[in-house]
Amino acid sequence: MTKVKLGEVCEIAAGGTPLRNKKDYWENGDIPWVKIKDIKSKYVSYVEEYITEIGFNSSSAKIFPKGTILYTIFATIGEVAILDIDATTNQAIAGISLKSNDILKEYLYYFLLSIKDKVKLDSRGVAQNNINLTYLRNIEVPIVNLDKQSKICVELGSINHLIDRRKKQIKELSNLVKSRFYEQFGDLSTNPYGFPIVYLSEIAEYYNGLTY
Repeated sequence: MTKVKLGEVCEIAAGGTPLRNKKDYWENGDIPWVKIKDIKSKYVSYVEEYITEIGFNSSSAKIFPKGTILYTIFATIGEVAILDIDATTNQAIAGISLKSNDILKEYLYYFLLSIKDKVKLDSRGVAQNNINLTYLRNIEVPIVNLDKQSKICVELGSINHLIDRRKKQIKELSNLVKSRFYEQFGDLSTNPYGFPIVYLSEIAEYYNGLTY
């Protein structure tokens, strides 16, 4: 196994944000613009906001092609995703494009996920956590042969699939709890069953915590 710096095997660049007070930079835009909130799973195929061509040309935004790895570098650190569309991003997200045939994209995706806690720890100590592109370029990536990379990706992909299924089950169970509650008590805002209503202070004691 060898190690290489991320900047040696990838092109890395940050995005940009057109001025918000310029309506013609945003209204009726058709260029996808990714922000951290849009990174919810392994792939980004949907965004909430779009910019116009004028907004794109008037800012530091860049078009990252489908397949680019996205990495959050400001405020929320270390979130990773792969673009499933051509898109721009804000400046809190870096686009990472492989320029080496010795690394599989999914292998790099999983590696970046694996170091999230370390990167978050390194980002502390400023008013709002962040890392810069220099830090990102200097991250050392362990390189194994492509067959082993492929096996690692298959194994981790299976684990991620199980995690996603469990998350879905938990969400469904949460919805079931809410449904059962409404069946038993109805909508509390209208109290259709006429249950007695009391203040919390009448039946419980509660305290605030302290900050030192």
